[in-house]
Amino acid sequence: MGIFKVTKKNNIEYLIWDLEEDIEELSKLLSFPEISKQLESYRTLKRKKEFLCARILLKELFSKQVDIEYDYFGKPYIKGSQWNISITHSGRFVAVARSLNKIGIDIEQITEKLERTKHKFSSQKELNNINPKQNLFQLALYWSAKESVYKLIANEALIFDTEMIIKAFIPQNKGTFFLELDSKKNKKTLNIEYQKINDYVFTFCTAE
Repeated sequence: MGIFKVTKKNNIEYLIWDLEEDIEELSKLLSFPEISKQLESYRTLKRKKEFLCARILLKELFSKQVDIEYDYFGKPYIKGSQWNISITHSGRFVAVARSLNKIGIDIEQITEKLERTKHKFSSQKELNNINPKQNLFQLALYWSAKESVYKLIANEALIFDTEMIIKAFIPQNKGTFFLELDSKKNKKTLNIEYQKINDYVFTFCTAE
């Protein structure tokens, strides 16, 4: 089990799991009576493992088993808890986070597919700001950051290439950059924190 935990200021905590265990090993770490029934609703082995892993990580964060519910917009929450949560998975990684403020997290793999789809989630101005030597890495950060914000806001269908614009920055293995959100319901500047993990990027953002 490759888990690493980070505690940030303002009671932000997140866990990232490099998932290598098989489904039998994962199942032993939970004892929800309803888990088996929920597990059957997922068709692929990958989705079953992601489902189990996210709940194991939340158990680790809260020091007890918790039951996840979803609001009208599909945002996960824990009934009766003061904590906000966010969940993400991509390839071999699964991550969860909690914060007393609203939070959105995302993890994405750095792949050639980003080059083919970049105009769906990036403005031309953003693309002009990319260093050609870091093209895929920066595109992954763009996509992941906007997914994090989408999860953070959760009360409207944001348009990725026009309503969320990332300000120019120089990508490092770890750092921050800014995203301007300008939509019908929301107008604010958000601070995006990120880090590179092997051939993946992880991003998160919070708001009051």
